[in-house]
Amino acid sequence: MSMIYCRECGKQISDQAPMCPHCGAFRQTVPQNINPAQPVYIVKPKIPGRGFSIASLVLGIIGIYYAFYDLIFLMIYPVYFEVMESSFRYSGYSQEVVDISGQIINMSVFLTMFIFTFVLGLLAVIFGNVSHNRGCRLKKKTAGIVMGVITIVMAFILTVIGFITY
Repeated sequence: MSMIYCRECGKQISDQAPMCPHCGAFRQTVPQNINPAQPVYIVKPKIPGRGFSIASLVLGIIGIYYAFYDLIFLMIYPVYFEVMESSFRYSGYSQEVVDISGQIINMSVFLTMFIFTFVLGLLAVIFGNVSHNRGCRLKKKTAGIVMGVITIVMAFILTVIGFITY
């Protein structure tokens, strides 16, 4: 058994190894006993954790989208709340009932926004870490983790803004 150099990282590997144990690069050599007229099919093995890295990226994108949706909702919520409050008043409810129902609605809206956005970000981070632990070398997992962390931070910021403002 002789040693050759990896075409990607330059480290020595066995000439019998189908891929480099250091960087994971595949050898693209054609065996000597194959007729050059016949087509050669190279089967690439599955990348471990690839599904989790893609799921992390998708959840991170959805989480950031939903966090921006929450931000827009926080901007238009005062108008919506005024309309709802005036409809309660015109229905004949007392001011105390209107105030209590408004507080309950505020709490439920902000908690729902926080929980959903936070869970999306948390899942993106978890899936990215699972992908990393399984040995995936794709950059999608890193992007998913970063977007998940951004989503979690935005969920906290939006919730604090929501509770302070309303």
